[in-house]
Amino acid sequence: MSDLYQFEKSAIMAVHDARHDIDQLARLLILAGRSMTTRDEPHPDIALQGFGMAVEWAAQEIERRCAAIAERV
Repeated sequence: MSDLYQFEKSAIMAVHDARHDIDQLARLLILAGRSMTTRDEPHPDIALQGFGMAVEWAAQEIERRCAAIAERV
């Protein structure tokens, strides 16, 4: 196989993997948002802190995945 074909295949796989990961991050954000709309938590600041941590983590992961895409493409 040619080097160009291997590069293209690698780039396509990187984009596919990143898309899947970003989709999972979106699901996490949906669940985190839903947790803020349900008020069953006896201590709202704990729920808010958990939400903030989830959003911060997701943002870092999105940045990491975007860097991986940019590196490969």
